[in-house]
Amino acid sequence: MQIKIIFIGVMVLSLSSISSAVDTNAQEKIQIVKKLYNSLLDGSALGEDEAIRRYGSHELRQILNKLEVISDHNEGDQCEWQAAGVLIPGQDTDLTANKIQYSVLQNGRVRVQAKNFGQSFKVDFDVKCTNLGCSITDFYTPQSYKNMMASYARKGQC
Repeated sequence: MQIKIIFIGVMVLSLSSISSAVDTNAQEKIQIVKKLYNSLLDGSALGEDEAIRRYGSHELRQILNKLEVISDHNEGDQCEWQAAGVLIPGQDTDLTANKIQYSVLQNGRVRVQAKNFGQSFKVDFDVKCTNLGCSITDFYTPQSYKNMMASYARKGQC
């Protein structure tokens, strides 16, 4: 009987530490997405591309670098992918950082919900965390940003 009690106690402690690790990971994921939005809204005039480069994964940055090279070769042309308003819809914003809601979905993505000039929007972020920190690997509006940008990069032209 005493062995059962000890076993149950160990199991309860194990499950609570796993739950704590999951909560910590969820908070780390939310924090990297908050940093992204704070950098967009803090008045430093950091554009969406630069914010994505700063908080995005190596793979996401590589895709953006390829697109930049293509754009440089077609200077003066407006490339399809150069539309702003992916992370915050519209050409301007009345959004403030404290009006953004963040949550972690069952699939592990971080959902951002807010309103810009009264228009509701949501963006779901895939975030990968390692011992070195967290980075955004993709986001959905609802389509995959990474896949869409990679398809433009494969075309090799504007």
